[in-house]
Amino acid sequence: MQESERNTVDIADVPMDALRKLVEYLYTGVVEDASIGFQDLCDLYYAADKYEVTGLRNRCGNTLLSSVAADTAMQILQLADSHSDQDLKSGTLEFIRLNLESVTSTDAWESCTKSTPNLAAQLLRKRAQRKLKKKPYPYIHSRVKTL
Repeated sequence: MQESERNTVDIADVPMDALRKLVEYLYTGVVEDASIGFQDLCDLYYAADKYEVTGLRNRCGNTLLSSVAADTAMQILQLADSHSDQDLKSGTLEFIRLNLESVTSTDAWESCTKSTPNLAAQLLRKRAQRKLKKKPYPYIHSRVKTL
């Protein structure tokens, strides 16, 4: 009811810059990607998902995925997981799998394994499955007799 008395709406969980970009997108259908930093892009993704602006959410997700790096991968993975974005999540998991050594040496990896250990477990399972598919350990299979 306070909104009707003050003619304002408080949106505490979305930073002002992200909200401006969201409104800009709603009016024009475009957002200038070049002027958006990594954290601002994450905030804009969050806002687009919260307000169900699917086109903007997908665009932000694609931009995040195309710019994923060892130091940002875990934050993107957590963002994708918390917003149930399977495309962003699987793309980020694949990047991490291919760059595991670089990613696991970051502070973000340490933080993620403590705050969301299920994501680290998913990643390690995915890595193990890929390794088993590539190297089925033929020497073990050749020694096992079939009955």
